[in-house]
Amino acid sequence: MPLGGAVVGGLRCLEGRASALARFSGAFSDGTSLASHVSAKGGSRAGEEDGPLDPRAHTNGRPRHADRGAEAPGRLRGRYAERLQFALDAARMGTWAWDPRRDVVELDQRALDILGGELGADFSFATSVRKYLPPENAEQYQACVRRIMEPGSHENQFEVELNWRRPDGRSIWIQMTGQSHFDEEGGRRRVYLLTGTILDITERKRSEEALAEASRQKDRFLATLAHELRNPLAPLGYAAELLREDPPRELEWSRDVIERQVAHLTRLIDDLLDLSRINRDRLDVRRERIEIADVVQAAIDATRPVLAEASQRLDVSLPPEPVYLHGDLVRLTQVLTNLLKNAAKFSAGPGRVEVDVALEGPFVSIAVRDTGIGIPPEALPHVFEMFYQSDSSAARTHGGLGIGLYLVRRLVELHGGTVEARSGPERPGSELIVRLPVVPSTAAARDAGAAAGATQRFASTAPSARVLVVDDNKDSADALAKLLRGSGHDVDVRYDGASAVAAAESGRPDVILLDLGMPSFDGYEVCRRIRESSWGKPMRLVAVTGWGREEDRERTRTIGFDDHLVKPVTHAAIESLLRRGGERL
Repeated sequence: MPLGGAVVGGLRCLEGRASALARFSGAFSDGTSLASHVSAKGGSRAGEEDGPLDPRAHTNGRPRHADRGAEAPGRLRGRYAERLQFALDAARMGTWAWDPRRDVVELDQRALDILGGELGADFSFATSVRKYLPPENAEQYQACVRRIMEPGSHENQFEVELNWRRPDGRSIWIQMTGQSHFDEEGGRRRVYLLTGTILDITERKRSEEALAEASRQKDRFLATLAHELRNPLAPLGYAAELLREDPPRELEWSRDVIERQVAHLTRLIDDLLDLSRINRDRLDVRRERIEIADVVQAAIDATRPVLAEASQRLDVSLPPEPVYLHGDLVRLTQVLTNLLKNAAKFSAGPGRVEVDVALEGPFVSIAVRDTGIGIPPEALPHVFEMFYQSDSSAARTHGGLGIGLYLVRRLVELHGGTVEARSGPERPGSELIVRLPVVPSTAAARDAGAAAGATQRFASTAPSARVLVVDDNKDSADALAKLLRGSGHDVDVRYDGASAVAAAESGRPDVILLDLGMPSFDGYEVCRRIRESSWGKPMRLVAVTGWGREEDRERTRTIGFDDHLVKPVTHAAIESLLRRGGERL
């Protein structure tokens, strides 16, 4: 049998009219055509009630059978042959036939095109198995053929998917079907012909493999996410137990643990939100002229405690002259912060982290080098892929969601730059290099003063304000109220929307910190009712919520909120808002 690849299962008898020999197009071994093998009996079934349909004859919108004697058998055979060929063409199927007695194979042109064109004069069942199929597929194919050729078998059809190696070296997937045909010679039942179809299913297999890999990635990611979210819960629980003791034990330690773990959870959530925004092309990148030194300094400030905890010495090298970029200071700081945290994360024991900034023509390169465990050679091509994590035990022990470097790559690309990873035996550790386009220094000089103005600081103390805190999560509302009262503010607390409106009307607070997701009477409705009243128009309404997408922010703006803060909100962020008065965050 010729087709060791994938032939699509034998042609099903078209409308039950074609005989077994008409299950393939193309020439038979005796040189006759398909039409000559579609018998008159198979075409008309004389004597049966459902004769051939006349497409022009309808009664009340339903087809009726044409006169059985209206068409000659030859014309009927031609019509069914045309229908069969049309079905094969529409399905892009090739056909084949194999005479096992002479080991002669016949292929139509489409089958030849699928299998690779010129297959050689010696093409036969044996050569196809030996030359064009991997061993596991060859065995599978041979088993299918043997089964339907067995005279006593109850099966005479097979369908199998095979990996076919074409003569040009290209590997494809084919679906192959076959059917055996028997005769009775000398009282013995023997197979005299096998027929079938071939279909190229390479694209389908690739899609299936991509879906399977996506499913595996999803499962790995969910397992990793559950692990990473559980990890901070353990120290938070221990700290809470210590604080329950009377008097509280390890008060300062517990406070530091809680702060660190809440910050860690917040980073995980922020990374997930950024991932979603990037994949939907909804990430907001606010470009302005910035100096690369400001990016480096901001990232160092953010990672200094992490580097110190990992016992890493930091060395920084900057160009002698200012280098300016047209980019988003926050996002580029996020890029470099991720790289520095990665360097600390994968450095065991005391070591060194270097940040080397250099001009390379129209680009500036930012290289972050460490003396840590390095990157395995097989992982280098994949480190910037979404959810990718090295399988090495040294890397896996450090946790993470496998999205940090993917975010780095996408953020750098949004700025017109590139990022690459290097690691090897010639030097310890790893090196990650970001290259970004620079702006001419002459154009950047005029913005130097503006950049300095952007760092203006507000007074460290805020004037006392009347604040209404509204949240159906009682612990969250009460904890925030305690913090604000400790700062000297006059704070009222409500746990539902209806009482919040009443408290706003009677107390006339300066600021309302309002949760959105409350049952029955949510924060949006509270905002609407307050804004509809004359007394509520001057109040400052701040949405405090877990929803942080741009469309969520747009909705709160439209309804009438002045600000939108995403949980968990720090005390410092709220104090900053109160200091800014009428300015929007």
